Formats: sequence, structure tokens, C-alpha cells
Amino acid sequence: MTKVSAKKVLVTSFLVDLLDVALNTAVAIVTGSMVILAETLQGATDLATDQIELLIDQIKKKIQEAIPNITHIQIELETPD
Repeated sequence: MTKVSAKKVLVTSFLVDLLDVALNTAVAIVTGSMVILAETLQGATDLATDQIELLIDQIKKKIQEAIPNITHIQIELETPD
């Protein structure tokens, strides 16, 4: 069985979300459905989440390369008060 990397999973998820947003946008325009428009907006937030996860993976990789002794890296996103 082939090992699947986290990056490959995130890229695939991004592409699926992108297709979902495109199709939902087309359907929302044709039908005028507000429910489908809401689904489109949900897909857009999924795309943003995928991008944040890819960025976090890149940061973790750079830290691991700089300090190879690290066994666990945890990144938390915080909003300013």
C-alpha cells in the first residue's frame, strides 16, 4: 500500500473544495437558490481552511529542518485581543 502524504491530502481537499465552489456558484446563478449560495460560501471557507493548513505544514517543515531534534510541533492560531 502506498503511503499518502499530508500535503497530497490537503491539495486534493483543496481541489475538491474548489470544484464544489465552482459548481455551487453555477447552480446558484441558474436557480437563484439562496441555499445553494450559502453552500457556496461554506465551500469558500473550506478553501481558506485548506490554505491555512498548507501554510502550517510549511512552517512545521521549516522548523523540523532547522531543528531536527524536535519530535512534536504544535502551532496555535490566536486572534489579537
